[in-house]
Amino acid sequence: MSGSVINKTVIRREITHINRIYSETASRKKLILLVSDNSLEAVSLYCYHIKKRNTVFLVGNAKRVSDIAALIDRFMPDEIFMDREKIRDAKLESALYTEIEEDYQTCSSYYQYVKFQRIQEFQNGLYDDLALLMVTSGSIGNGKIVALSYDNLRSNAQAIIESLEIDENDRAGVMLPISYVYGLSVVNSHLLADAELLLPQGNMFQREYWDFLEEHRVTSFCGVPYTYEILDCLRILSKPWKELRLLTQAGGAMSCEMKQKLLEWIYDRRQRGIKTHLAIMYGQTEATARMSTFFLDQHPEKMNSVGRAISGGFFQIKNGDHTGAGDIYYHGANVCLGYVEERAELEEDAVVWRQKSNLLDTGDVGKLDEEGYLYITGRKKRFIKCNGVRISLDELERGIENKWAIPVVCVSKALDEQILLFIRTKDFRNIDIMELTEYLRQLGIRREQYQIRKIQAFHYCDNGKLDYASFK
Repeated sequence: MSGSVINKTVIRREITHINRIYSETASRKKLILLVSDNSLEAVSLYCYHIKKRNTVFLVGNAKRVSDIAALIDRFMPDEIFMDREKIRDAKLESALYTEIEEDYQTCSSYYQYVKFQRIQEFQNGLYDDLALLMVTSGSIGNGKIVALSYDNLRSNAQAIIESLEIDENDRAGVMLPISYVYGLSVVNSHLLADAELLLPQGNMFQREYWDFLEEHRVTSFCGVPYTYEILDCLRILSKPWKELRLLTQAGGAMSCEMKQKLLEWIYDRRQRGIKTHLAIMYGQTEATARMSTFFLDQHPEKMNSVGRAISGGFFQIKNGDHTGAGDIYYHGANVCLGYVEERAELEEDAVVWRQKSNLLDTGDVGKLDEEGYLYITGRKKRFIKCNGVRISLDELERGIENKWAIPVVCVSKALDEQILLFIRTKDFRNIDIMELTEYLRQLGIRREQYQIRKIQAFHYCDNGKLDYASFK
């Protein structure tokens, strides 16, 4: 087991290879559905079609066959790229393969990827500036499909390069799916900076995964909070990692306990002459990836912040309360073109493009300090009213975590003003239920307004974020 090392030279070679396979002449703009894994071939196909100014619809290989079939039905891509293993899955579930057999013909193969081309061409052209379609994580419901422009991709990649001080000497471990906007931003920013990408095969629970990154002298890790829980559990950071200069984290709030562990590790390395940063970041698919970032190790007093806006962007707080907390809006060149639901909305004259705005309602609630650092207190959809009191489920999770040093998941019960608190079975011994009951009472939550449930393990999405929709 090993992996792939990717840089601009490798990508140019693979693009030449793909060109020879297709032997295509210049033609109209196409919609390309790429069912991707984290391989050299998937990254190369993505880069090839972006360079050709086609629109890439990037969907993760872990997505269910039935969901892929539904996307094909709604968006009718001109070409589909799928690896042979996924094709085998599709044949087992007839809905997808029947869809492909009726409307597409098999054209050619690029290593494990097979190209399917639509038999009937569309007359109407796609919007010229439309570069990419991506599905939001949908951790508290169904994901939306976001339309991104070429300028969105370039401006955000450039801002990330500046914020994280990426240069041609970097070798980034791509540890998240490239179909997830955070994982793709690692690809975009490092290729733009002429740096290298390290794509290990397998998964993080396999020794060979880390051996590959160590052998190729990785300089940065990327992860969501769950990623760092795995690193901690496996004692991965006990390895020397002599050239590791950067840990980046986004995709939800990391616990203060984990942040403190990472800071102590960083300070210990500094004593031994190895400089490493912990970058805390905040982003959304609608903003192409990042909206804010900072090195927490340089500002440990801002433990609960997600940093300041990236270059070219800024935050606004609207409808603020007496504490200064309100709805978070973001303005920047990386704000998406809009949401789309079907093929017709991708066409050149579709109304969605005339509604383009650089202002994004993030759906989050928070406040800015006097230095412009952003503090997120919750999601608008993650509030519940108990006895007329507005309770943030995100703040409730953090409060319990800080008081008892255990993770908890809080969700609202459907059609009922009741809170479900999920605590892992192994953590129950670390919490006094009577104390927890009193803590909730002080917040204005009566005993009949919540339920405490034991759970063996938390549920996560493919990108490593908590899957709130699965907690019922």
